[in-house]
Amino acid sequence: MQAKIYSTELGERKVSTEAKTWGELKKELEKQGIKSNNMKAVIGETKTTMTTADTKLPTYNFTLFLMQEKTKAGENI
Repeated sequence: MQAKIYSTELGERKVSTEAKTWGELKKELEKQGIKSNNMKAVIGETKTTMTTADTKLPTYNFTLFLMQEKTKAGENI
């Protein structure tokens, strides 16, 4: 399956993956230099926030948004 990744740090990337959970995908992204630590991860099509490693990913092509969890002022965004 294809995942389109939008990151506030890296811009847009496309990733082919067989990952079934957020934890599996997160490891794949790290290997490709896409950091997700201290980032909020949200599936665009369902608005599902990836909160735990066992959170299930969609079984179809999807868009993942990676956004900073906190602003420079330290407030939640």
